[in-house]
Amino acid sequence: MKISNQQKNGIIQLSFLIVVSLALLYISKVLPSISSQFTINSEIQLELDKQKLVFEEKRKQNSKKFYVNSINDYIGYKLGLHTDQIDRLLTYIDSGKLIYSSKQFKEITTISDTQFKAIENKLQFPKKRKKTKEKSLKKNKIKFHSSKKFDLNTVTAIQLEKDLKLPQFIAARIVKFRKLLKGYKKMEEIEKVYSILPYQTERIKKYCYIK
Repeated sequence: MKISNQQKNGIIQLSFLIVVSLALLYISKVLPSISSQFTINSEIQLELDKQKLVFEEKRKQNSKKFYVNSINDYIGYKLGLHTDQIDRLLTYIDSGKLIYSSKQFKEITTISDTQFKAIENKLQFPKKRKKTKEKSLKKNKIKFHSSKKFDLNTVTAIQLEKDLKLPQFIAARIVKFRKLLKGYKKMEEIEKVYSILPYQTERIKKYCYIK
């Protein structure tokens, strides 16, 4: 039995339709898994990007250095220094002196070698001695003058810091000690404020009074 050309074309078209149908069926099963895999990979990549940003931020924070002669209470706390170590450091700096080496830093703060090693890479020391700056600081202390006088039992820490040029931590302690005493009764009591320096007590006695 001979197959006509029309029948041959019909068989070819039918075969083509079957192949196309099978191909579409395969694609319909494979595409969801590919799409799902793509979504999972996108979520993983997003999480990796977040972790990278966190890592970069921590790296920047860890690489930040603090100039030793500009350390304050907050920076000292961030460095992990103890309260007494911060007090000794700030008292030294406030006296008009500067720190130039790690050895000098350790001697002043009495920090242990282990503790210092943990923060050594975060400290920045002067490259050379700035004698002019030291002399200028001392000169400013000698020439200090205020046209105002303050009641020691009402003066605020901000006024002590701004008008009498006292260190922030000393001004705060003066007010805190006043609360403990329930008010200063005599000017000599100011000398009992922890870590206060002689020139600071003299300045307070000169520009403050007690009613």
